[in-house]
Amino acid sequence: MALDFTTYQPPGIYTQNDGGPQFAVRSTVPTAVAIFGQSVGYETYRESVKIRPDVVVDGNTVGALSGTNSSTTEGPSLAKKGIEVVRGVPKAVISVNVDVSGAVTSPITYGTGANAVSVTLSTGTSTVPGDLVYLVNQTVPAENGLYRYVVASPATTPASNRLVPVVDTFLVINPTTGVAYYNGRDYTIEQVSYDGEDGTTGRDNKYAIRRVTTGSILPGKTVQLIYRYTDPGYYEVQSLYDYDDIRDRYGEPFNSDGTIRSEVTLAAKFALLNGASNVLTCAVDPAMKNDQGQNLTIEECYARTLDKFLDESQAAIIVPATGDDFIYPLVKAHVTQQSNDKFERRAVLGFDGSGGRISSSTRQQAVQTVANQRIAMISPSQFEYFSPELGRDKVLGGQYMAAAVAGKSVSQIAAMPLTRKVIQGFVGPTTEDVTREGEKSTESSVGLMVVEKTRRGQVQVRHGVTTDPTDLLTAEWSIIGQQDVMVYRIRDYLDADGLIGMPIYDTTLVQVKASAEAALVSLQRDGVIVGHQNLKVRQLATHPDVVEVRYEWKPAYPLNYILVRYSVWVMNGDIVPTVA
Repeated sequence: MALDFTTYQPPGIYTQNDGGPQFAVRSTVPTAVAIFGQSVGYETYRESVKIRPDVVVDGNTVGALSGTNSSTTEGPSLAKKGIEVVRGVPKAVISVNVDVSGAVTSPITYGTGANAVSVTLSTGTSTVPGDLVYLVNQTVPAENGLYRYVVASPATTPASNRLVPVVDTFLVINPTTGVAYYNGRDYTIEQVSYDGEDGTTGRDNKYAIRRVTTGSILPGKTVQLIYRYTDPGYYEVQSLYDYDDIRDRYGEPFNSDGTIRSEVTLAAKFALLNGASNVLTCAVDPAMKNDQGQNLTIEECYARTLDKFLDESQAAIIVPATGDDFIYPLVKAHVTQQSNDKFERRAVLGFDGSGGRISSSTRQQAVQTVANQRIAMISPSQFEYFSPELGRDKVLGGQYMAAAVAGKSVSQIAAMPLTRKVIQGFVGPTTEDVTREGEKSTESSVGLMVVEKTRRGQVQVRHGVTTDPTDLLTAEWSIIGQQDVMVYRIRDYLDADGLIGMPIYDTTLVQVKASAEAALVSLQRDGVIVGHQNLKVRQLATHPDVVEVRYEWKPAYPLNYILVRYSVWVMNGDIVPTVA
């Protein structure tokens, strides 16, 4: 209670606890699941553009370039860079039915009488693509759209020329009627500039639209544009918190036929569903080239994408959204290097059995090649998932269960084991890939983290082990997690005290010990570790600029077994016969 000297107090010594300042040390412990894999490769954007007044060029009236951005050097441009456009201007809009299933002979005539129009098409050359045309009013409505005239069968005599469909994702629409305008007839798309060294890939390119004066778009009219774009930052690491944001950036997880459209989206979905609050994502660029301009293999593309997570301070657990075995040594080297460089991190891998079950013996051989206390490998290789997007069950590879387990791991305190933790989002292992109890035990003993479906219908981790079953300290996933958090906390506290760069005085060792003690006590208070002892600090005689801190710590061991012993109680005593 506060002392009040405005009222009479008897003479004497009084004491009062006023408390002390509370120094908060900002934690740098990473908590994000880092996911990389293939995606759709673009984002979709909508914008409204007001068509500018026509201009006179060399005595001719032409449409002016129009866009939402304006630059004194480049002129108007659309809002996004790297827009996906079809090269070339369509030559005509053909309004008669054309049989696109067979050979198409040029010229094509449409219209009747005086209104008949004949269009001569070229198949192009080895360097120049063939002519583009729009087909409208086709007997089969699905055949309406943009086509290119090509030599489809050059080996035949004469060669068979055909119209092949071209995907045109750049749309200009009348916002009032919803009617689409035609490229070449109503407007053209023009590149106005590109920036930086990436200009050859088109990801820095800027575009604008120009109205065709004889077309349907009038000056001053506002049109709506819908287009795909891939800007220079699309294939860089992103920090995202919401599934809708991930889906908007990387695309829907499935195509309509059930094939996986975006590995990143699907893996991130399971990580978030199981408790991850933050996901680091990076899409694999399949068009990567080396310094000589040659295309890289898909394995090299994955390797370069993984390298983008180097020194990423938020990444706690790496999950590749592929289960192909080429990724295992890449991830092993990555987590080892990063942990040695003070970016302690772990990884969860899976076997991709979506195309066919991977046998238990193959999985056991693979885990022995990894053998790393910082890596977990999920078994089995196939899991059943009910997809709300498809409205049916879908068989997924173990890499997506790996993402779910990683999400569960980062959602818990470091000391919490993964053993018996329920994993959300899956029906369970497929009936084809269900293993027997003895086989599960064998897999766990060699370092596979088995996920099973219990009799109660729950999907759970059978035993949270790493791929290094050497002893308890290396085999238990949660003990490695405690160790990482402890190391981060010790570094944070010592760093926050500003000791590095100061002279070593007689009191310096006391300060270092106090800082380390405070960190260890906070770890015990937060339930990360159970205890510590024998904390010692000394200045090395051989290297006097080095102060060494040594201690022993006690982890929170996982409760894996409860042993109940029992025996038969034999009653001793006299037997008294009774006479009837």
